[in-house]
Amino acid sequence: MIGRSAALDCYDHTAILSTLEKRFGLAALTRRDGGAPTLAAAVNRESPRLTSDEAPLELPALPDYGLFMRIANFFRSLVYRADAPLSDNQRVQLTLAHACNLQMLDGHSKPEAQRRYLSIRRKGDAADYIEEVEERVRTRRDAGRARSG
Repeated sequence: MIGRSAALDCYDHTAILSTLEKRFGLAALTRRDGGAPTLAAAVNRESPRLTSDEAPLELPALPDYGLFMRIANFFRSLVYRADAPLSDNQRVQLTLAHACNLQMLDGHSKPEAQRRYLSIRRKGDAADYIEEVEERVRTRRDAGRARSG
């Protein structure tokens, strides 16, 4: 939502489509985006923002959430039990991680990954599997950057 003046205008993703359609003289894709407001109130400059006051090149440092995170982790530890069964939502997240894992593995590694995935019943095992997949993604991404850089 973007507010301006005394009235509060509500914007959703169709405002982006509406803005592009009106800016470039395109036909609306649907009635919804055809009737949506544009972002003209927010995107109305004649020239780009160039000074560091207008468009900072660095984001401010994040505040120290150390105490907050320690408290949150304490309460999380009270609720999270590694031996608890997976919820339906957690099973979906595990399945998504497994799909990513299968795309990265070579053919002879896939059967073992499939057996392991099918054996996972508890939160702790799922968390371990997902962390391994995340590490595999990071390693692959870093290797790709090194090759292209």
